Amino acid sequence: MFGHIQCVNGYSKDLAKAVFEQKTMMNFDAFLYILGIPIMILTLLLLGVNTVFYLMGEMSISDLGINYLRYIFATFITPMLSAIGIILLEGKKLKPMWKAILMYPIFMGSWIVINIKSILFPNKKWDKITHSKSVGIDEINH
Repeated sequence: MFGHIQCVNGYSKDLAKAVFEQKTMMNFDAFLYILGIPIMILTLLLLGVNTVFYLMGEMSISDLGINYLRYIFATFITPMLSAIGIILLEGKKLKPMWKAILMYPIFMGSWIVINIKSILFPNKKWDKITHSKSVGIDEINH
């Protein structure tokens, strides 16, 4: 996580420029990926503010519930529906992908929890990973 925040600080400006100047999907995708953590933090902070407003009596339970449902729908349901729509638009069969689509909320939920843990308890210790085995592409496919 700490490395991700360093990447946000170090690369977001250059990636934003590259998105508009070079107009490649690779730059656009990398820029969206790098913005994921700040957007998640902002969203969770806003949900926290909504909860505080509710606890102070400034927001009704129905308004708080609607805001939570909006978050759940936008974070978990919309990507699943988008995946289904893309698969159908491509004329592919949905059956081979149904498990992946249904598991998406678990993946996203774990991603959120892991990132929150990493923000609250950063591990700045670097452990070098030795890559001693060389594998060719033909060996991976078998």
